[in-house]
Amino acid sequence: MTFKPYEFVPNPDSLHCTQASFIMAYEAIGGPRLTMCQAEELTGFLPGVETWPYAMIASFAEAGYTVRHVDAVDAWALTSDPEPELRASGLDADTLAYFLKITDFEREHAFVTRAIATGKATFQVGAPDVTEIPIAFDEGWLPILSLDAAILAGREHTEFEGHVVVVRGHDGDGLILDDPGPPARSGWTVPMAVVSAALKSPAETSGTVTYVRNDGG
Repeated sequence: MTFKPYEFVPNPDSLHCTQASFIMAYEAIGGPRLTMCQAEELTGFLPGVETWPYAMIASFAEAGYTVRHVDAVDAWALTSDPEPELRASGLDADTLAYFLKITDFEREHAFVTRAIATGKATFQVGAPDVTEIPIAFDEGWLPILSLDAAILAGREHTEFEGHVVVVRGHDGDGLILDDPGPPARSGWTVPMAVVSAALKSPAETSGTVTYVRNDGG
């Protein structure tokens, strides 16, 4: 599958990897080039905190694109009653407390509701299988991965570093990623085993894959 050429977008700080990835993915599937300000609005960015994927999913779907979000945690249940879902996901106490502190789950629930209402977005409950990513890519789905940046880069780390990257392609047993950073890496080939480990940190249920496709041609 050949996607529309797009300009690589680096992350200007430690909090805009979702927005940078959204800009690249939106253009790759045929949408207009977005500014960072537009991406902030469409992804529900809030200053000082990390971005959940639900506003991004709703924005893709409301623009007419087909979205399939794969996550071990049920998005509807999580945003309706977050604490039990987060506890059941196997997160450590510190990470769980952090998510509860930074997140307005009522707001995130509204994004999930909007996405479902379009009829263009589905939420598949189950841990992502990294081997499915190149297959889906060849079928016209552009994968956006949410994973642990430190594991992905092979860095020493003491806590989970949530991060978002776009899959540009695949090569043998590796995925070719556009990683907004920091540090920014365009066309970075990472072994599938490493991507799989990054998706499973800090818990087996942690990583997500958002597949987006332009079914309108």
